[in-house]
Amino acid sequence: MAPHENPGFILDMKNVRIAFLLSLEDDGLDAMAQALSAHPKLHVARDAHVMTALAHLGYYEKVDKAAYDHVLAAEAQRLFVDRLPGKETDYVAACRAYCDTLYLRVLEASGKDLFVDATTEYLGILPFLRRIYPEAPCVVLTRHPLVLLARHGAPVARKAIEAAANLLRDAKSNVLRVRAEDFAAEPSAQVDAVCASIGVPFDAALGEVAPAAAQRIAAVEQAASEIVSSERLAQAQRFIRRLATEDLAAYGYPPEALWLPLDAAAGRILPRVAPARLATVRRRALTRMRRTAQRPGAVGRLVRKARLACDVLLRR
Repeated sequence: MAPHENPGFILDMKNVRIAFLLSLEDDGLDAMAQALSAHPKLHVARDAHVMTALAHLGYYEKVDKAAYDHVLAAEAQRLFVDRLPGKETDYVAACRAYCDTLYLRVLEASGKDLFVDATTEYLGILPFLRRIYPEAPCVVLTRHPLVLLARHGAPVARKAIEAAANLLRDAKSNVLRVRAEDFAAEPSAQVDAVCASIGVPFDAALGEVAPAAAQRIAAVEQAASEIVSSERLAQAQRFIRRLATEDLAAYGYPPEALWLPLDAAAGRILPRVAPARLATVRRRALTRMRRTAQRPGAVGRLVRKARLACDVLLRR
């Protein structure tokens, strides 16, 4: 077997057992991480950031500003990878070996069986994460969009919903969605579902810790009250209008349920604003453009050259 045909050729080691806990919201992620930490077989790391910088070395994505010339470094990465016998396959194998080494060393030191990486920023690198660990179970802890809007603003919230929805919609059976509100209402049942998803048996200790951990999750009514009392209703309407219906459905919050917390906070039935069809068309167009840019053909090369030219001209 040629080296580039074996994804584990760089290190002769067993593949580490790894799962990812993904969410934009810190209180929900903290609560689920705290609950899972009570499991004797799990090592749960909050904000490990093992893969964040690795995703932006330049072959796939690059930072906008760094202590080195990030444009030249990205091009050098691509030229170097193109010289490898297996090209991108070898590069992915090297990234996997790097991550496996770090995760496995922690597991060996802790005596646990499975590493759960709960890093918030992984939502921004999901395509890279799935390239490196396509078989790893992922638990996506979703939150009512109004909470995301109140805490992070419309651009960040919309991007997080789109990224999570893409993963949930396109993924196979190794991705589980858990709504934070459901976790707060039924902590033991939701933690049991997470254990089944990542391949470990439910432990009695989780049933004792999960209810207390779930109390850290703030109710969506609080965010709704802030939006109504601060006269941010128009912003909420624009935010909802720009979300794609299919993204909301995959994320776990269909359009017909979005307004209920706002109605309760306002004490009346507010005028509905449905997600515009334009948002769905926009999402599909952007997805098609990204896929076209990533193809090895002439169009993809042209788009990448245009991006490189813009990076050179606009860099600081």
